[in-house]
Amino acid sequence: MKSFNNMSIQASENKVMLTFDDGPNPVYTKEILHVLQQYGVKAAFFAIGQHVLEYPEVIREVANSGHTIGNHTYSHPDLLEISHEEILEEIARTEQAIVRLTGEKLFLFRPPYGHFDDAIVELVRQQGYTFLTWTRKLDSRDWQYEDEHVIVEYMMKRMENGGIMLFHDSSNERDASRAHTVRTIRMLIPLLLEQGYQFIDPQELLLQPRIITHSIDEVKYF
Repeated sequence: MKSFNNMSIQASENKVMLTFDDGPNPVYTKEILHVLQQYGVKAAFFAIGQHVLEYPEVIREVANSGHTIGNHTYSHPDLLEISHEEILEEIARTEQAIVRLTGEKLFLFRPPYGHFDDAIVELVRQQGYTFLTWTRKLDSRDWQYEDEHVIVEYMMKRMENGGIMLFHDSSNERDASRAHTVRTIRMLIPLLLEQGYQFIDPQELLLQPRIITHSIDEVKYF
């Protein structure tokens, strides 16, 4: 059973959150960090444990830049296809790697592919994590579309207060390019700032996890 498939942040103003999955990557994560620094924006990076161990200097740079690192499992499996014991191992191995390399305590978890059920949500919460997916209409689909103009137009048309945006700074396919993602956020951030949007620092969720809202969204956006 899955009682929700859509998440957002309660916000009284035009505020949105940037999140990135599947990193770190020695090229694209670093370029994204540079863009974020340029505009003073904080984001959440949901890291894969295998990639963390492969690029330890990059995950350290993410932490040292003041961004939030989330747990995205060790090997990016579909959680609905493995046992709860295996899920716990995936979470623990990733947490151990990130804590050892950065000293940062993790509090956010995101399931690979957005696949989960209510039992998995409870299992994750029992490990002390806040479960965070994204706003369905603000999935950039940057793993599918490579034209930054198409992605920016799509995102701007669907932007909403409290929206959690999903991008990818890496991939399970090591040779996959995320250069278009870098170009996209380089265009998107100033557009949002010009329209009066502010960016939520994911660290706010550590103190106020109840501002996360859950809902069912069955609209077909793609």
